[in-house]
Amino acid sequence: MPRAYICHELLGVPQFPGFEDPCAGLELGGVCPWGADPAFGEVEEGTDIEPGTLEGGAEQGGAGGARLVWDIPVRLLGARGVEWVRAAAMAHTVPCVGYVIQQAEKPGALDVSRARAALQHWQAQDPGHDAYIVSERGNRSDSDSSCAGGDVNRLLGVLKGLGPDERLLVGDERLSAADFIGPATAGCKLTLMGDTAAIAPGSAIEALSRGSSCLLHEATDMWLPGSRGPSEAETAALVQSRGHSTPSVAGDFARRVGARALVLTHFSQKHQPSDVDTMALFRDAAEAASGLPRECVHCARDFDSLKISSTGVSFTEP
Repeated sequence: MPRAYICHELLGVPQFPGFEDPCAGLELGGVCPWGADPAFGEVEEGTDIEPGTLEGGAEQGGAGGARLVWDIPVRLLGARGVEWVRAAAMAHTVPCVGYVIQQAEKPGALDVSRARAALQHWQAQDPGHDAYIVSERGNRSDSDSSCAGGDVNRLLGVLKGLGPDERLLVGDERLSAADFIGPATAGCKLTLMGDTAAIAPGSAIEALSRGSSCLLHEATDMWLPGSRGPSEAETAALVQSRGHSTPSVAGDFARRVGARALVLTHFSQKHQPSDVDTMALFRDAAEAASGLPRECVHCARDFDSLKISSTGVSFTEP
């Protein structure tokens, strides 16, 4: 039996202006005429997701729907630690979207050095006495209090494990872990571009992807030195007309949104990711356009692993 799956649909993804609709003239109707097919495991529990408009967008979502945004309920994805997922239109020959995934803010960590200093200060002022775990306004004589001892290293562990209504009573002071928690850190942001030509300034996907920790952007083709046929400018125009990007276009978009890392994908079949020399040229072009350090620009291969964190992106090849 096939594994069950649910299909959610983004409604109203527009045909981008400047590209001919390949379905023009066909009588397709307003909705898909087929229901869920149990032979493939599809379950009829999908959600239709209507678009909204990015703040500041023109009426009807701007030219060609460039300011339309689909806010995808995180509950549909079953993902933990995700604040929001949004989709926006690409500039392609058929309706296409990209996705931006924002990780939830991460709570601050316990400042161990500051907590240790506070406990050592208490020990110096009140030597030979134990600390107690008490309720928020409790005392050591209360029936629900418990002795935590006087060892600083042990008390650090106790402090970390306190419940929201518990305090560590040291002398006359009631300490909680919150007293020593550092500032929260912003979650990572991942932008996954679909098939796309150059994105016009002011588009929803540009606004959503600003400050991306990692941007995955297609780089279908580019002019290579010594190649026969179209010139560099002609090659770039041809790639654009087909709804795709060069590495320079990808790099320029990374620069505009302030991405901290750029991963190039979706290479033409004539450019194999295993061709080290060609991929080096792709990387050179993207690096020059993005302004990113070379170690922050990567040409993706099948089964590559990316680890995205607040400190950067690391790549592991298969």
